[in-house]
Amino acid sequence: MLALYIMFANALDAYLTHIAVYEGEARELNPLMNYMLDDSIEDFYFVKIGVVSLALILLLRMKEKTLSSKVLVIAAVIYTVVLAIHARGIIF
Repeated sequence: MLALYIMFANALDAYLTHIAVYEGEARELNPLMNYMLDDSIEDFYFVKIGVVSLALILLLRMKEKTLSSKVLVIAAVIYTVVLAIHARGIIF
């Protein structure tokens, strides 16, 4: 269930980042993603969603469930903070 939240949060983060950057209200801090945003929006979404999806698949297939569970929780907390930052930008 946590993996689904991370997938959803990642997709929402990609969309909100895309909108905020194109409206001039934010900038992408990751140099690779910033390049992708400037070069090809399709590539930006493909890489952003693809990398996180691949990481989640690898985490879910790990034999060491304690470690993978901790990583999933950390990722979920990070995405929650990122979405809160987006929400702050939308609300204020």
